[in-house]
Amino acid sequence: MLENIVRLSSIEAEGPFNASKWLKHQVILSVDEMQDLIKSLGHFFILPSYGPVQVDSVLLSHEDFLQQYVKYIESVVNSEDLDENYYRRCFCNYLTKDLSTVYAVPLSGERVITKVSRPVIQMQLHHFFYSHVDHKIHSMVMTKDSIHWGVQFSYPQIFEDPHTHEFFKIDESERFPNTQLFKNLVKWLRKNTIPTPIEISEKKMWAPFRIGKQCFSWINSHKKLMANNVSVPNFNDKGTK
Repeated sequence: MLENIVRLSSIEAEGPFNASKWLKHQVILSVDEMQDLIKSLGHFFILPSYGPVQVDSVLLSHEDFLQQYVKYIESVVNSEDLDENYYRRCFCNYLTKDLSTVYAVPLSGERVITKVSRPVIQMQLHHFFYSHVDHKIHSMVMTKDSIHWGVQFSYPQIFEDPHTHEFFKIDESERFPNTQLFKNLVKWLRKNTIPTPIEISEKKMWAPFRIGKQCFSWINSHKKLMANNVSVPNFNDKGTK
């Protein structure tokens, strides 16, 4: 039964989730790199967060997530048009080591929607946009020229207790079991990825988002990059961490 996996509750009983000062890391990885990242994080749960799901789909296995990611990378490598609405749902997930940080709100038709009671790592499809007005790269901006680029992982630094309204700095105490999970994720990213070199209209720059070291052989097959005259030169990665 679902209540033996994720507790059932309501927004009224739990109170609204409020957190701030989010740390955000955006990255595109090869399939092997994503597999290695997930393996390096050890035991954790993935829960879809895009909206209502069937009761038996409240948890997403690591294997099922990787299958979705394989299809995403294949579409990039093969210069295919991406069904962004589909992958926006696929990559809209919560990551948590402790299921007590989430709860499920029952809906009609054997469906539930997953909510957060304490901080979890939030994942979503990442986009960026280069503005020819200010000549800057902007992440998570949606326009017709936005370019999908892997996923974004985010985790807050401040949490407000919904009942007492007391503010807490998010640390590694038992109250915040996902802090170490996020630190391990960031540590892996710093070791295995680099800031992304971008070339736009002969202008070279370092983007704020990252790229896996195994991605350079195929990243310029990305159809949205080509459509926007953006390329990723294979710069030497020394000193870029």
